[in-house]
Amino acid sequence: MNAKIRVVRVLAGFVLALGFVEGAAAQTLKLPPHEKVVLKNGLTVLLMEKHGVPMIDVAAIVKAGSV
Repeated sequence: MNAKIRVVRVLAGFVLALGFVEGAAAQTLKLPPHEKVVLKNGLTVLLMEKHGVPMIDVAAIVKAGSV
């Protein structure tokens, strides 16, 4: 559950950053659809493609702690 909240926060930050880049005159922000894939080992991969932007951003959240 905590990892999902972090993923949502990262995506929200991405959306806010895009909003500031678009400029103050922009009233709507259109994001491309995203794909969610859960691998056999439990890793969740979120992929959001926008081919007009030459940028790759990778973020990883690892569950770790003491027993």
